[in-house]
Amino acid sequence: MGNISNNRLMSKITPSSPFASITGKFISNERIYIRANKHTGQLYGIGMDYPNRVDNPTEAQQQAQARFRDTWKEVDTQLADPTQRAEYERQFRLHVTQARKKKKQPCASLRTFVFRLLYPKK
Repeated sequence: MGNISNNRLMSKITPSSPFASITGKFISNERIYIRANKHTGQLYGIGMDYPNRVDNPTEAQQQAQARFRDTWKEVDTQLADPTQRAEYERQFRLHVTQARKKKKQPCASLRTFVFRLLYPKK
């Protein structure tokens, strides 16, 4: 894969069948992170210069995690209401149509579309 100590690299990986669906790190302190492209299924290995330490998150990281978690809870609440869900489904269909006309990738699901609408920008 090359020298990963000086810069971030991303390499295409073709694993054997038992390992074809593995993502993440093999060991918690590993610098290589395996990522899957959700649209193509292709796996990539990414060398991280500064891996995130989750055992001692900063105040800003805790706030970001809380904002992310609270937004997903709000998405679940909004989609549980049939009236709101119907409106979001209408908006989602329009989003998919417009994205395809512009040759852009639309949101993969209704939930991710609603999350993008509700997630507070800092």
